Amino acid sequence: MECPNAATRGAAILGGIAAGDDLASLAPAAMLVATPRPDASLDERIARFIGLYERVEDWFAPRRESA
Repeated sequence: MECPNAATRGAAILGGIAAGDDLASLAPAAMLVATPRPDASLDERIARFIGLYERVEDWFAPRRESA
């Protein structure tokens, strides 16, 4: 997505939530600039990312305090 000013968009969304207004009317327009497509050159990188993520996923799990 492309948005000329992401900060403005975020501020409009937060303001709309606070005011209870229609969010779509407050946010600046955004347009789709690309779509996903298969890319064999990225397969190895994606597999490496998934492997790394699986190994560290529990680092970010909420910790439960024992009673």
